Amino acid sequence: MVTDPGCFSVQRTYLRLLQNAFVVSSGVGRQREGIAAAKAKGKQVGAKPKLTPEQVEEIRQRVASGQQRVFLKAFVRLGAIGYHLRE
Repeated sequence: MVTDPGCFSVQRTYLRLLQNAFVVSSGVGRQREGIAAAKAKGKQVGAKPKLTPEQVEEIRQRVASGQQRVFLKAFVRLGAIGYHLRE
């Protein structure tokens, strides 16, 4: 049997670490369940779309007509343009 007071402090610290790890892992599981439930209900999950479907169509038409992507920068971010043209 260990009677060293310092040993109990180490044990207590170790138990707290284990408890915190369990709380975090159970929270992640609940978060995943919540996201799955929201998707099942048809809710928006994640970041909202940056462009409307009308804007995406206009970008595609402009690029198809020969307008360079760089000049569309005034219309919308270049990253959003590239993302939607990859689809």
